[in-house]
Amino acid sequence: MGRAVGYARISGPAQDLQRQVAALRSAGCERIYQEQASGAAGKDQPELDRCLADLVAGDALVLAELSRLGRTTGKVVTRLDSLLDAGVTVRALDYGLTLTPARDNPLGELVATILAALAKIERDTLVRRLADGREYAKRVLGRYSGRKPVDPAKVAIAVDLIRAGRPLRQAAMAAGIGRTTLYDALDRLGLDPAQLREQRGNL
Repeated sequence: MGRAVGYARISGPAQDLQRQVAALRSAGCERIYQEQASGAAGKDQPELDRCLADLVAGDALVLAELSRLGRTTGKVVTRLDSLLDAGVTVRALDYGLTLTPARDNPLGELVATILAALAKIERDTLVRRLADGREYAKRVLGRYSGRKPVDPAKVAIAVDLIRAGRPLRQAAMAAGIGRTTLYDALDRLGLDPAQLREQRGNL
């Protein structure tokens, strides 16, 4: 029987890598590759490259989050296909999804593709809405709601942390923004912290 090999990635220093690592250890991973990398197109992910090169037929790649396999839907799907064709099972803990080399779960593969697409759309939409709101305030009001402009990437990090179960105050502190500023940003986006926590593992 092959090994269970884990891979964990965070996009920035404010995100919680150890939460992913703990989940992978609980899933029985014998070895865990971990790194901080954006996952964006063209960005190096040396630990992921090492992880994929280490896998052999019969092994299982375990991901705390399916989206860690790639920032774009195409990248996730391409890597999934390559792994399954190479005889490697892929498990995504956040969705309780297991895909095997037997390709006996076509619905699961479709779900994985859809989930990867939704994750990318959600990230892109969040950043775009924050950036659009900031640009509108600058152009129409000549200022940004009387406050220093908020970095959309920081708000996106805070949203990820809230979804992971962090209290809003801790999420704001970890992302490097004020609690009130985060409240205001979430309000402008129509996002409720309680609902974000309920979305964990469902989107």
